[in-house]
Amino acid sequence: MKTQSLETTNLSSKNKSSNFILYAILLPFLIFLGLLSMNAIALSRPLLITIGIAGIVVISILALTDLHKLLLIFVLYLPFSKIIPGDFGTGTWAFNLTNVFLLLILLSLGIEKLKSGLNFIPKSSITIPVIIFCFFGTISFIKGGFYFGYAYMGHFIGPLKEWLTPIFLFFIFLIAVRDKHQIKQIITLIILITICISALTVFEYLGVKGAEDFEKTRVGTIFEQPNRAGAFFVYYSFLLVGVFLVNIRSVKYWPLIFPILISARALMYTYSRGAIVAFAAAGIFIASIKSKWLFILVCLFAMLALINPNVLPSSLRDRFASTITKQEPIYQQSLEDRLEPSAKTRIIIWKGALKMIGDRPFLGVGYGVFPYMINFYAPVGKRDPHNAYILIAAELGLIALGVFLWIIALIYKNTLFLYKKSKDKFIKSFALGFLAGIVGLLVCNIFGSRMDSQILMGFFWILTALVFKSKELLKKGQLN
Repeated sequence: MKTQSLETTNLSSKNKSSNFILYAILLPFLIFLGLLSMNAIALSRPLLITIGIAGIVVISILALTDLHKLLLIFVLYLPFSKIIPGDFGTGTWAFNLTNVFLLLILLSLGIEKLKSGLNFIPKSSITIPVIIFCFFGTISFIKGGFYFGYAYMGHFIGPLKEWLTPIFLFFIFLIAVRDKHQIKQIITLIILITICISALTVFEYLGVKGAEDFEKTRVGTIFEQPNRAGAFFVYYSFLLVGVFLVNIRSVKYWPLIFPILISARALMYTYSRGAIVAFAAAGIFIASIKSKWLFILVCLFAMLALINPNVLPSSLRDRFASTITKQEPIYQQSLEDRLEPSAKTRIIIWKGALKMIGDRPFLGVGYGVFPYMINFYAPVGKRDPHNAYILIAAELGLIALGVFLWIIALIYKNTLFLYKKSKDKFIKSFALGFLAGIVGLLVCNIFGSRMDSQILMGFFWILTALVFKSKELLKKGQLN
């Protein structure tokens, strides 16, 4: 027993040492990407190309030697992949750094298959539903091609790939990740990236603070759109909250309050009403899971904020107060007439979308077609539905929507299982935080379509893969 304990201690010390070296290498690269994405540093085009070529050489070497480190660098790059596409000025969707990464990862997986017999057929309860959902998306795209011709397919093949890539990442990480140590490294890296993006958002806000046009004060940071930025913080900020709550009795974890507050402040600077509501819902949920007393405390604060909004920051109060422009009694006018133009238009779009779904309930109108069809059902022009569930039902059909909700239910169920059964505090905190992120995603997408972007959803599907891999290791007794 003493020998086994000593071996475990030595392994833990070795892992901590390797983690320190790894993050010492990755963090400067993360800071460099952040500053580059914000134009805080200016590099000449020849220098950028040189850095890009050197980067491809490095990841090519890793593809031949170390799959896990290749995955870590890819995770680091993923949220910056839109603002720093790495296309060497070609402007094409086919040739970019993301595709280079994916090809090299597939090559590395093939090498691992030859060396160690890596299993390419992942077993999980979610595999078949995910394949079915992707099938509906592909059929919807082909159907759109039949209706609108080759021009349609050429236009939407890029968005379709961006929608499917995060799901593809689920299978890659489910196959490639081997052990608890690798799982913890990836989760830690995602947490660090979230903190970095939060800091970048606050930094960007300081540059636009006080602008006369309200829309210019809304920060989109690397996502280039405030609502998407808000959704990102809803999905992933709670990973750090989970770590804090699971270890709240240990004083050394209390400094985590500061990056958590930075993430919350970054969310506020997006002024995304849907994201703020979703963040609040996720906060109430995580409190209910962790402690009944914490849940009661959070609910009391929420009730106080509803009764007396003055307890909230003035910018937050003003943002929500602007939603309703007329204060006459509800029975004197319709809901649309009481709302500001943006919210009013959403109600009109949703009513038209329900008519569209009624016309083609099973297979939908076709992938990406909604904005072009909605004007036939509601006088709003070319508009997004601002609701992911309506968008899936309208474009892919009600069956596809049912499959998607089935997938989310399975992710939630397995994450909850992991939270309840795992004795490893880090894995437990990851599961707790991801549970809140799932709830946040469900609420956030009532008010917008925030699931069609690889920079936004890439982490979600990677974390989903880590949930199912963790469950697999837990059942084998390799997690504790």
